[in-house]
Amino acid sequence: MQVHLVGAVQSEHFLHAGTGQDDPALLAQTRAVIRLFHDRHIGVPPHFAGDVAQGFSTHHPEVSNPVRLAVYRRLLDAMDATRSMKQDPRQFDHVSRALFYDVCLLPLGAMIMEEMEETYLFSLDAELEPVSEVDYQAFCARFSELFQTVCDPDMPLVDGASGEDQAADKADKWHLFWERAAHQLWGELQRVRHGSGVVSGAAYSSVVYDDVLLRLIYGLDPRPKLKFDPGRDSFDLTDEQNAHLAHPKQGGVVGIHTSSRVEDIEDMLLSEMVLPPPLLADKLLNSSFFARHRPPPLDQKKQVVLIGASIDDGSDPVIALAKACWLEAVFRMGIVFYQSELLQSEIRFGQWHGQMGLVSSRMRVGDYSHLQGLNPLTANRAQLHRFFCDAGWLPGFLSMMPGVEGHQTGEAARRQALGSQDLQLYDILDALLPEASDLDSDMLPDFSAALMVVIRRAHVANAPLLQGRRQAALETFNLTIGCPAQLRGGAIFQLEDGQKAPLSLSIPGDEGQPIGMDALNKLAADLVVAIFQFYWEQVHG
Repeated sequence: MQVHLVGAVQSEHFLHAGTGQDDPALLAQTRAVIRLFHDRHIGVPPHFAGDVAQGFSTHHPEVSNPVRLAVYRRLLDAMDATRSMKQDPRQFDHVSRALFYDVCLLPLGAMIMEEMEETYLFSLDAELEPVSEVDYQAFCARFSELFQTVCDPDMPLVDGASGEDQAADKADKWHLFWERAAHQLWGELQRVRHGSGVVSGAAYSSVVYDDVLLRLIYGLDPRPKLKFDPGRDSFDLTDEQNAHLAHPKQGGVVGIHTSSRVEDIEDMLLSEMVLPPPLLADKLLNSSFFARHRPPPLDQKKQVVLIGASIDDGSDPVIALAKACWLEAVFRMGIVFYQSELLQSEIRFGQWHGQMGLVSSRMRVGDYSHLQGLNPLTANRAQLHRFFCDAGWLPGFLSMMPGVEGHQTGEAARRQALGSQDLQLYDILDALLPEASDLDSDMLPDFSAALMVVIRRAHVANAPLLQGRRQAALETFNLTIGCPAQLRGGAIFQLEDGQKAPLSLSIPGDEGQPIGMDALNKLAADLVVAIFQFYWEQVHG
């Protein structure tokens, strides 16, 4: 790294020439920005500092500023934002400027400086030898060119001397930077807007993004080969599987009808009671009786809740891979639900994070009408990103925000300190399915079944998790994914559902060796298929 110190007189000259103005207020703001970068040994050209000062001002920022627009649009592109969001990126203005500098602008300047391997720092020393003005202008031009390059989503970082592999590594490094910054800033924005939960003092005050999971969701490309008939509609589960919804009283009385159903006896008209007991008994046993007529259930299809739970931090690559595969499986299952008119079905996920306690997310399938036009067999990663961005799971699923939907009560914190994973899992279930903790059947949701996938370390014993803990009339099915210690060749993922023989998925590759990208995608595809088939078989019946 070549560092050039610029004397006070020449610094002032470069400052005036770079901003092209003599406005004292603008010059003062530009000096403050340059000083902020210089305090971290990051040299930036005055014209860039001036654009930052104007575009990211706390009061009345310049909305058409080129640096502001380039940075905001690149951040939104990293989250696969919609076109309307990119046209109006002002939502990032609600993030505190200090945080925006720390998360995005300062690291951006540092990485550009490292890429250039050269920088100029302004000094207050008036006795320094002047630097070449031509060289300094060339530095400023290179800085601006590289800034525009790294703000390009396609990022054509091609250097003839570096070779294709190194150019690809550079592009990957920059994509990762933008994804990290975008999800952390967006998560902070959601926390500021919606944060109202009670967070323990030990929890982070800012968003913690799940870096490993971030790379898997955006970099993984599994090709699951699903085998099922999406046109076969057999999601109307029997009344026996959903006893508390056998004859729900919805919609009120609309008239009188004849009935012989036992469930309608309590609606029998009082006039029937005037009959002598022998005739009334004959009506009840061999004939029909008059009863108040109530409409059928508002939704005769029985809804399903898909639950995911993890008691290990997602920053572990093995756990993160299982979570990424679960996300893809529920996305495809959500398409099936929407196209089968199971619009009240929900998807919920909860996990423990070491610093923040319980973090949870949830969505209702019927809120996302574009699922109607997707194919669960051929849906791609871009469509998955779009769906979960719309649902608010990205970046929320990655950027863990305890103040949005998570909570950590004193009892939960105590359980976490004790290290009891089973107790932590019960806390997750209390947060994800609070309705089922009430034994009053009238309080139960209109779900016919709760299908839960638990992601946990293989050394933790598999056990029934919902059955036995609650006695509510709700069918529950569990799939436990036991994860190996490391993501290396020969390691085993163990899948148990308590009904069929356990399924073992071996990581491809040589024993104990790191796994390549092709093998990782193959393993991910197998995991997606296994999770999806568990959901499909339990709902299909």
